[in-house]
Amino acid sequence: MSVVNQIQLIGHVCHDKTDDGFILGGTASYSTIVARQLCDQISLLSSYGEDFLFENRFKDLGIDLTIVPAKKTTVFENIYHENGRTQYCLERAAIIPVDKDTLNSTADVIMLCLIDDELDVDTTALKAHTGIKGATIQGWLRSFESDGLVVAKSPSMSRFEGIDIVIFSDDDIKDLDDQFLNKLKEVV
Repeated sequence: MSVVNQIQLIGHVCHDKTDDGFILGGTASYSTIVARQLCDQISLLSSYGEDFLFENRFKDLGIDLTIVPAKKTTVFENIYHENGRTQYCLERAAIIPVDKDTLNSTADVIMLCLIDDELDVDTTALKAHTGIKGATIQGWLRSFESDGLVVAKSPSMSRFEGIDIVIFSDDDIKDLDDQFLNKLKEVV
């Protein structure tokens, strides 16, 4: 039986804007908190501004944080209605480099936790990493109108090079054609 000793998660933590203020959001946030329950050595590579409200939640859990400084923290607003939701990205933190200098070379698992296409991935470095590489891909499936409205996009399949496991929801792919899934099966 194999034991996972180290997990590195990479992606934007964010504020989700609600009627009552901000709550913690983002795949990197939730994945990091869950991973901490499974493994003692957890690191999070993210980007946020001085306005981030939830840094202590990670520090209190003993998460090793590496932060790419940003002017603002990523903010999403979800407006729910009868047919689902309309989503806006109101702010975006800095792009996060994923390369030989930022990848944890001893991590058993690398998890790319994309929410707003925030990662600049060196696929050569990612492929060279010997651990399991996963990605929650919703951030690669989104683009943004000038007002921040989130719209679907079909990403280049080259984005998935070096990834062993992809995670997405039905909502993430509802606006994409069946060819996307077929192409994804060929790459991953």
